[in-house]
Amino acid sequence: MEVKKSDKANLEKQKGIFFQLGLVITLGLMLVAFEWTTKPSNAKSVYQVEQQAV
Repeated sequence: MEVKKSDKANLEKQKGIFFQLGLVITLGLMLVAFEWTTKPSNAKSVYQVEQQAV
């Protein structure tokens, strides 16, 4: 039987490159996620708590 798939359509050769690219992207996203910082919020100024007289 004749092979009809061309070499350009065969992704088996580039499987390693795709795997490494996925690892690099995942590692980058994990690094960004763990290094992400937020400004501390001033919760006291947003929510004024009134003290009740007992």
